[in-house]
Amino acid sequence: MRAFGPSPIGRETPVKKTRTQLAAVHRRLLESVDRKRDLILALMKRFEWDVFITTFGELHRGGHTFYEDADTLEGLSETPLLEIYGKIDRALSRILESLDLERTTVVFFSVHGMMRDYGQNHLVKPLMDRQNQVFLRRYLGREVRARSTGGLVGWLRNIVPANLQYAIGEAAPDRVRHWVVEREIIGGVDWSQTPGFSLRTDVRAELRLNLVGRESRGMLEPDSEVSDAYVGSLRRALLELRDYDNWRPPDR
Repeated sequence: MRAFGPSPIGRETPVKKTRTQLAAVHRRLLESVDRKRDLILALMKRFEWDVFITTFGELHRGGHTFYEDADTLEGLSETPLLEIYGKIDRALSRILESLDLERTTVVFFSVHGMMRDYGQNHLVKPLMDRQNQVFLRRYLGREVRARSTGGLVGWLRNIVPANLQYAIGEAAPDRVRHWVVEREIIGGVDWSQTPGFSLRTDVRAELRLNLVGRESRGMLEPDSEVSDAYVGSLRRALLELRDYDNWRPPDR
């Protein structure tokens, strides 16, 4: 840290960005590649390594920020991603040149690609809200309104301009950012009326049962008749989903 300073890559705030903000992200990613390269070279020379593993996360961040449908067509030559790719290629070349390849085995690998996300996980949360409402009425005789999670924070995320959200996200401490994400996911939830809920993940949806004995305000008794009925009703609802245009099950 004393020699190289903190990473310039910065945080990722997933909101629509202005041209000025995108240009700043682009510059930081290019700077981060250079600093990562120099750090890797310094560490490689500092010790006698048995195994040395390092990553360039700038590709992933760049993909999240700059990937567009046009990137796969004629617009490919204009995307900022190509400059980031080229910068990392040159960094890898420098690293290779510094090695004694007669004594060192080098393995390059990429653990991900970058493409448009066609997942349907955005459907899961509203489906769970509606399914909970139906289940509580049919199986427990409770009339409740379908509730959306998010509470005040979720409401603010919908009305605060993206550029202001970006500025706040850049300036706020990590503990505040973590609290905001948590509130957006579970804010406003009445756990006494929520037998199950959808967890936010990266590229897929995951479901969690609100179980007695595991959750602090659990609703479903594990392995009970009610719990089994809820899981069964949820399974049927998911398997019966159909795409509006072709009446096939949605892509998974």
